[in-house]
Amino acid sequence: MREVSVLWVDDEWSEVPSASEELPQAKAALELALVELGLKVRINCRKDGDIWNDLTDETRVDLLILDYELTKHSPGHNAFDLLNKLSALRSMPPVILFTHYARHQLKEVEHVRAKRRIHAVFFKDKRGIKDLVECAASLLGSTPIGLVVMSDLHVGYLDETRGISQHRFLESLYDSLDTVVKNCKVNGLICCGDFAWKQQAPELVQSYKMIQGITGKLGLKTQDEIFFCPGNHDITFSSSNGPSWSSFGEFVGLLAGPYRDIEKRFEHSSKPMGGRQRFHDQASLFSVLHNERLGIVVVGLNSNRPTGNGVQVDPFVDEGQWCALSEALSRYPKELLRIAILHHPVFSAPGGVHEDEQALADQGKALQILTGAGVRLVFHGHAHFSAVHSHRIAIVNSPESLNGSGGGKAADLLTVACPSLVANPSSASPHRQYLVVQLGGADPDTGARSFALHSMVFNPGKCSWDYGEAILPGQFFVGPFN
Repeated sequence: MREVSVLWVDDEWSEVPSASEELPQAKAALELALVELGLKVRINCRKDGDIWNDLTDETRVDLLILDYELTKHSPGHNAFDLLNKLSALRSMPPVILFTHYARHQLKEVEHVRAKRRIHAVFFKDKRGIKDLVECAASLLGSTPIGLVVMSDLHVGYLDETRGISQHRFLESLYDSLDTVVKNCKVNGLICCGDFAWKQQAPELVQSYKMIQGITGKLGLKTQDEIFFCPGNHDITFSSSNGPSWSSFGEFVGLLAGPYRDIEKRFEHSSKPMGGRQRFHDQASLFSVLHNERLGIVVVGLNSNRPTGNGVQVDPFVDEGQWCALSEALSRYPKELLRIAILHHPVFSAPGGVHEDEQALADQGKALQILTGAGVRLVFHGHAHFSAVHSHRIAIVNSPESLNGSGGGKAADLLTVACPSLVANPSSASPHRQYLVVQLGGADPDTGARSFALHSMVFNPGKCSWDYGEAILPGQFFVGPFN
């Protein structure tokens, strides 16, 4: 059993009972969670900021939990001083900085966070204890992650085909999600594009309502638990104005609501305008989202290059997005799991529908850039086909091996083809489906995670969802960033 040492600094830790019951409850919950992960935990609770010796002597500290408001109680050893000292260390423990303040009030410590020294920030609220436990467990024990993965929602398709009604279909879908959450923990929702069918403006509004219903059933309450990218059916096209991402911008604005957390993931490449996000070209829909509680960073790529012929696009990721991906991921700690999502397949695969078998242009370049940036897991849609593909790239006589600084490089990339939730299921897997993916905690020695999934398959005769085929743990692994 691996032993971990936690140093928890908060002025409310004292010899007398704390006025707040939050800390003892949080400590007990944290100890239990770490024990369940197979860890032997030792938590050292301190009431002041005079902890510098604990961070520089032989005592091992695997995690520092630090009260942002320490400044009021321990002049000279406050949180700012500690963070500045931590940022100068060659090797420092991960830090959870927790506070009563709002996110925008933490700008004073951004200079430290920018150096990738603080892995997580915890905000005290009604979910405080749960968030702290999840965050600490992800940093120390690398908690398992559960993801519901959907693609090709195609709102509007069912109304056009006049089969089962959209309303009845959604009722059955929501019932199936109730079953999913009873049987496994779900930490996030991934949607790989094609929210609309043919009428983008009204259908994307309906898609927003559908996403709200799905996240409600899954118990997902924060915007960093939703990961998505656009599909070719999400482009608005008119003969007079050509292709436009305006309706998709409205869709993003609806998801963001009165908050801007969702919009911020696009901020490096797009422009806010009048309460919605203005996407002016293909590359402006590139996104990056770091979920600190789960220990993952998700990159969303826009693989839809308009051709001027409606929803017919070239499956292509431009150079600007590839550069943005490499630059963005270089800012995060290597131990974070890196995931990429896009609409089109990275590699050609059997089972697509007509032209949807087409994969990205320049697949070798995609593989090299993704693995070079540490991406180990890719989700895509578009082919209306369900499958898992494992790819390994080994660099023979790399610069590192030739100059003696390291051995040959090898990296594994796992790509998951997500089936169609609604429209035109593939002839190879002819069912409306969605996936439930479960990633095991990272191995403490190798960093690899086990990968498993099961499918939920729509039964049109009963208008219900049944468990389909599964991929059990042990067949595939999601490797670490080498």
